[in-house]
Amino acid sequence: NKAAARWQVEVWSHWASTHYDNATEAWTALAQPYGGEKGVAWSAWPQVWASFIGNSSAVVGEEWQPGFAYLDSSRDGYVSEDEFADGFALSSSKARAQEAESPNIVSDVTEVVESNQWMYYALVAMGVVLLGCCWLWWCRPKRDGVAR
Repeated sequence: NKAAARWQVEVWSHWASTHYDNATEAWTALAQPYGGEKGVAWSAWPQVWASFIGNSSAVVGEEWQPGFAYLDSSRDGYVSEDEFADGFALSSSKARAQEAESPNIVSDVTEVVESNQWMYYALVAMGVVLLGCCWLWWCRPKRDGVAR
């Protein structure tokens, strides 16, 4: 599933961008020790991915495979430094896209809140009525100390 693999790489990208300033620094720390001329091979990718999931020795299961398949856009069985950089950039490109959309989202939310302000007043009024009913029930006349 390509969408699920992209999401997995976006999560990885977000993690990597919080730990490394740029793709080159991340490549040097994470992938270069396991890479060759063409990049990091399929067989070596579990060690690269293991740093992301917090296990530096091995990856349990096959959760690294969709990420590798997504990053290996050339389909040559290697994640090159350029492909790695493209994956690293997913988090920042998504953040830029969300920033561009955020003014619209904020204005939409403000508009909805303002258009539904009557609900706030209705809830406050219902609360006041409920408190009044509770007060009346509590203060009702009692006969011989027992409520009627």
